[in-house]
Amino acid sequence: MNAFHKLRVLLVVGIIVVMGASLGYVVLTTVNTSTQHPVAKHPTTTLKPTATLGTNPTEVTEPPVKPCSSKQRDFQMGVAFPDWGTTAYGESDTKWLAELPGMQTGTAACWVEMPVLLHQDSLTSTAVVQGDPTTLLPSFNYGIQFAKSLGLHIFVAIQLQSAGNQPWSALIHFSTYAQEQQWFDNYWQTVKPYAMAAQQYGVEQFALGTEYRWLEQNAPASLWNGLINELSQVFHGTITYDMDWSSLAYSPPSWMRNPLLKMIGISSYAPLINNAVRVNPTSMRALWARMAQRDLDNRVLRRKTSRNRQPQPMRPWRTLFPIRIYSAPSSGAGTIQEISI
Repeated sequence: MNAFHKLRVLLVVGIIVVMGASLGYVVLTTVNTSTQHPVAKHPTTTLKPTATLGTNPTEVTEPPVKPCSSKQRDFQMGVAFPDWGTTAYGESDTKWLAELPGMQTGTAACWVEMPVLLHQDSLTSTAVVQGDPTTLLPSFNYGIQFAKSLGLHIFVAIQLQSAGNQPWSALIHFSTYAQEQQWFDNYWQTVKPYAMAAQQYGVEQFALGTEYRWLEQNAPASLWNGLINELSQVFHGTITYDMDWSSLAYSPPSWMRNPLLKMIGISSYAPLINNAVRVNPTSMRALWARMAQRDLDNRVLRRKTSRNRQPQPMRPWRTLFPIRIYSAPSSGAGTIQEISI
């Protein structure tokens, strides 16, 4: 074998040795790397489809709703369920029986308001009676027990309407004290059985009236205090009164300071904006705070102090009760936040 052939053989053998050594190094390196750094396992993710049809499933995080007994749920987050007729809230009221559980689930409500609508024949009538829209006591009792079986707290609100072209109870009025006294006596006799039933079946809160604007300001405080005292004798839960937001224009009457009256509700239909446009939900909280500031702080009365001093402003509704405005999430599953005003 000449020198040239010997050189080719040695070169081929050398290449084979180098390749073998390199391959062995790669294998050993791979084994060592796998041993020292195991491949991380990704956690299994449960995917929930969104409510939008035709889209790919996306991951959804839904915080669990706190139970009504939780300290974080002490605010009265709930729904009002107006129901009219003599059998309203009763065992034959399929609307009440079917829709209340759905409303509770859909809103995470802990409370339900059960309005009771009474009747009088005119704005000057002193006779307050049960009318066609008024639930009768057997149905009322059944409705309370049904709501309780769902774990709901109950707020009963007494309402009143008049026959005629203008049924709003805010316009009920009288010309003599005797008429006012007769009205309050008749009103209590009609309300009393509902108050007794509310106490018997565990209702937590009871509104003695709703939006009686003229009577709030003009009927003697002694008649209002007498009504509050009568109610407190048979109902031992929280007693409230619900006024219309337009009553904020007046100074609070003295009877609203009765210690047996724990809260004043406000039916607030005040506009949040001046134009008929859709409001971004994220702006609602600030708009409510601004509205509360306007209607509670800016309803300013002036009082004289002396000739040498300027009249001092009074904000009567702030001094009557602590004012709190709350913002609740539209889904009902989030946290209620207090709005500073």
